[in-house]
Amino acid sequence: MSEVQVFDSQDVVKNKVYAILAYLGFLVIIPLIVCKDSRYAKFHTNQGLVLFLSGIALSIADFIVGIILGICTGLPLIGWIFGIIMLLINVVVSIVSIGLFVLMIIGIINACKGEGKELPLIGHFVILQ
Repeated sequence: MSEVQVFDSQDVVKNKVYAILAYLGFLVIIPLIVCKDSRYAKFHTNQGLVLFLSGIALSIADFIVGIILGICTGLPLIGWIFGIIMLLINVVVSIVSIGLFVLMIIGIINACKGEGKELPLIGHFVILQ
């Protein structure tokens, strides 16, 4: 596990709301634009952006696989196998979506506490320098 980043207390107080917004989906754009000079907000904006892009990637992959498997379910004799596979994939996607939601809650709690802890599993990815 990586080290916890320490931030200036004035930076934390001034930008806490923006750090929280960074975890609320497309609202990540607000701290991305407004808080360019805040290390604290930039840290949480990066975490929120990685989380948001992970959710988008999951949705796109689910959509594409759903279309392909949806077409395959119409095949005679073996279509039911693709239906079962689609059901299993939907269960996995649902579990991963719940996991992303939990990571969002963890990020919001960290932002509220003024902490710079990386999110589990995806926190080590850096998009913003």
